[in-house]
Amino acid sequence: MSVRHVLVALLLAGGLVACGDEGSEPSSTAGSSPSASPGTSAAEPLPTGKSDLVVDAGTYGSPEGFRPALELQVPAGWTSVHRGADAFDLGKPDPSRDAPLVAVVVMRPPQANAAEALAAARDAATGAVAPVDGVDLVGLPAEGVDLLGGHGQVVESADGGIALDAGPDQRLRLLAVDVGDDPLLVAVLVPDGAHFYAAWQQVKPLLAGITAA
Repeated sequence: MSVRHVLVALLLAGGLVACGDEGSEPSSTAGSSPSASPGTSAAEPLPTGKSDLVVDAGTYGSPEGFRPALELQVPAGWTSVHRGADAFDLGKPDPSRDAPLVAVVVMRPPQANAAEALAAARDAATGAVAPVDGVDLVGLPAEGVDLLGGHGQVVESADGGIALDAGPDQRLRLLAVDVGDDPLLVAVLVPDGAHFYAAWQQVKPLLAGITAA
């Protein structure tokens, strides 16, 4: 099963699950999910792997090999499914139902810069597209778009580790900046677009805590 299906099809079906690739972390058993702790380092890297992981509140670095290198101040209540050198995610459950509220995917896009990454997403979009202004990312003004509805793949990380599809009821916010020579793309995926603004309030503190390492 592709990571795209893990993060999109199964997200829409009601949860994030591990992808059983060779060399990934072992899957958690029912009722017991492994957790990542900040540890003694001020920026302990998120562990590379594909499995359900509870991310304790604290300061983390981006996974080994990810560029631009990032430092993240993660508030309480976030979990992760995929953590690789080209992309990683953090998610939150919907408190009102048995489904995810939001998934935040931080990725290195295949395009050369932020503007090209957003242009490619606009070109791939089959639903409504709306500009997003006034959002900072890594301390820089971000370019952004909201993709509402539609179908088919709209964004993919540089090495194909994560790809995201549009969906008929979802809202996908894409934010992009150039950090030196490295483009950075953050996707905020809300499966039920009606809950977007509640989810966005949860996401803003997380985004504010992402800085260049």
